[in-house]
Amino acid sequence: MENTEIIILAAGKGTRMGADIPKCLVPVKGVPIIERLLANLKKALVNKPLLVTGHKAEVIENYLGDRARYARQIEQKGTAHAAQTALRAILPTTKNVVILYADHPFVSGDTVARLLSCLEDNTIGLATLDGGDFSGWKSIFKHWGRIIYSESGSIEKVTEYKDADEATRVLSKVNPGFYAVRVDWLRTALEKIRPNNAQGEYYLTDIIKIAQDDGQTIGEISVEPFEAMGLNSREEIAYAESLI
Repeated sequence: MENTEIIILAAGKGTRMGADIPKCLVPVKGVPIIERLLANLKKALVNKPLLVTGHKAEVIENYLGDRARYARQIEQKGTAHAAQTALRAILPTTKNVVILYADHPFVSGDTVARLLSCLEDNTIGLATLDGGDFSGWKSIFKHWGRIIYSESGSIEKVTEYKDADEATRVLSKVNPGFYAVRVDWLRTALEKIRPNNAQGEYYLTDIIKIAQDDGQTIGEISVEPFEAMGLNSREEIAYAESLI
């Protein structure tokens, strides 16, 4: 763990939340989302977490102070661009990174450890979630990216919902967005990403297809729905509060 850093992407505007403060500072039962995440990760942290900030960066940085380190994403060009911003600020000794999102407050230290264990035999560790038929409360996962498997059963790529055809959208395995990656390979992979998608953004999820094309191996862990929850709206916060 000494050569590992946890990167938390916190640069987005969170327009669906409708709040005047950054999304990661919106409270869930009185506790800001980012506080819940950092508390859960406490046992997994050796170095201070590295937050990629952008929208209202100074508000987040002033709130957390020296409990974290920061890398500012001046232009929000997508999650892969955010990861590149983070890599410019990691410690020189860092060999592996875990990449999380600031609006997922329930990720556990155990999940971080399991992701990192994937790197013993793989270049990437990826968390997945089975959304079933996305009925009832699992509808919150319906518009997440889908995990695509090859005929041999290995992970081939992640296709974002907005870029997916109907045959892909009915697949049940989704991408919560939790990764562990070897830094030396990640630097090269990020340079290959292009914004050829519906959003015109640099998607971090593209590293999965790049890894397959490079002959790299991808380890997979499954996570429970509660832990995978990302809070993007007041309705989702209300649901999360009902579970706590």
